[in-house]
Amino acid sequence: MDPQKLQTVDKHVVTAIRVLGLAVSLLVALFVLLVYKQTIVLTESYYSWACLPAAAAITLTGLALVFWEPYTIAKVRLYSCAYVIIAAGISTLIIGFGSFTYLCWLLLIGTIGVYMPRRGAILAFLGMTASIAAWIIVHPDLHDFSTVLMAAATTAVVGVMIFILLRILHLTTDSIHKLDVSQEKEGLEHSQLTSLVNSMADGVVAVDEEANVILYNAAALNVLDINSSMQGVSIGKFLHPVTAENATIDIVNLIQNTRTPTTNRDLRIKYTDGSFANLYLAIAPVHLGYGKEGVQGFVLLLRDITHEKSLEEERDEFISVVSHELRTPIAISEGNISNAQIIVEKGGDTAAVKTALTEAHNQIVFLADMINDLATLSRAERGKLTLDVEAIPLKEFVAELTDNYTADARKKNLELKTEVADNIGQLSSCKLYVREVLQNFITNAIKYTDTGSVTLRAQPADDGILFTVSDTGIGISKADQERVFDKFFRSEDYRTRQHNGTGLGLYVTMKLAKIIHANISLESELNKGSVFSIVIPNIHDTKATPAAADAAPHASPAA
Repeated sequence: MDPQKLQTVDKHVVTAIRVLGLAVSLLVALFVLLVYKQTIVLTESYYSWACLPAAAAITLTGLALVFWEPYTIAKVRLYSCAYVIIAAGISTLIIGFGSFTYLCWLLLIGTIGVYMPRRGAILAFLGMTASIAAWIIVHPDLHDFSTVLMAAATTAVVGVMIFILLRILHLTTDSIHKLDVSQEKEGLEHSQLTSLVNSMADGVVAVDEEANVILYNAAALNVLDINSSMQGVSIGKFLHPVTAENATIDIVNLIQNTRTPTTNRDLRIKYTDGSFANLYLAIAPVHLGYGKEGVQGFVLLLRDITHEKSLEEERDEFISVVSHELRTPIAISEGNISNAQIIVEKGGDTAAVKTALTEAHNQIVFLADMINDLATLSRAERGKLTLDVEAIPLKEFVAELTDNYTADARKKNLELKTEVADNIGQLSSCKLYVREVLQNFITNAIKYTDTGSVTLRAQPADDGILFTVSDTGIGISKADQERVFDKFFRSEDYRTRQHNGTGLGLYVTMKLAKIIHANISLESELNKGSVFSIVIPNIHDTKATPAAADAAPHASPAA
């Protein structure tokens, strides 16, 4: 056994062993001195001159054993050799060999066998054997054949006892070593498992057969929204899933009745603040295998899939809206083209053909606009839109926008007006995205205004330009103002439903506004009109990217 390892494990044990060694050394030294003073009278002759050196040697060895630091394996070997030499000298020259001497040698050799390999104990035994032979040679007058034979037999018995003792010690040490290795391996595997579980993004909870928690990770605490320990507590205290119909599920009963791995994506979990989160729950029973006994249990995998569910709902809504919006103009276009074809075949009125084709063309234009919105939306959400900054002469830019939509306004007998400040100057931004944003505002204003006017204003703002598009149309209710920039949102107002639309225009506008670092605000009153305002700053860094716009403020309805 390595004393350094022993000292690391338990310093008090090592200290006790060293103090005991000193005590034994001092007792032996005292015994030798008493023999020297003839306080203790030996039956056999001895050499008195050897007493003082032997007492001094064993005392010094005992003191070194206690006070010579550090306590290393090399020093243990040195102490062992010193004790064997001193013991041989005392046995040969002073006390001889009797039952007490053999017992002392047995204890010494056993102690050496604890700290040193088997070779050290064998060498100590050989040292004892050599000292017996020397004792017989030094005192020939005290020995006859029978005493020599008895000494040999005793030596053999001691040797057998030492062999048995070393064997037992070896088996014990080997078992302890295997146990240490097994515990270290188990500890390492547990640490690796704990590290693996804690590194997972999903919540992991292991429970026993009674559904009491035996292992969990930080992600599980996050999903369950708790910050206290779950160790040893029933999982039913922390996890209360509900169905889509708000029916509470007994999670303990659900776990204990699980026989095969199961998953569920239709559950929700209610938090203490009353909010809900969509929950992915997987339960897997743990089996030890056929014929094996031990604690079994279950492993739960928890994941907050609220965002995934939201994406799925958006996908389903997208498919529903787009399919509906595609179906209507396609059906109208197909019907008008078929009517025109029939009129032509029958030699009918050319004006009716023109009317049918015009309506079909309008529906196809609507489809083209919708596809353009979808394409722009896709590029914006994937971060594929680039920002090409240029100097925009605003008076010419506003005049161009007005010219493009004057005809649409006149068709509805609306007046399209512009108000541009004299000192308007230029704007450094992406002309394409600025035009797209203002076009969406203007087309919506014309679409949802039946009488009155639409006005486009432009005036300087802090390091930018404030554009305002106001109308005298149907207006937007306060409830709808909160959602008007949401994807696919369309008001339930019947006047809104009279016009085609996908609910993507203002959502795309918001995306483009974020890219050019603009801020949109809305003021509206039902039946009195709406005012959309956007402050577009000058972009001085031509390397600006859409990602930099993520921090731009969202649209804020004016109070």
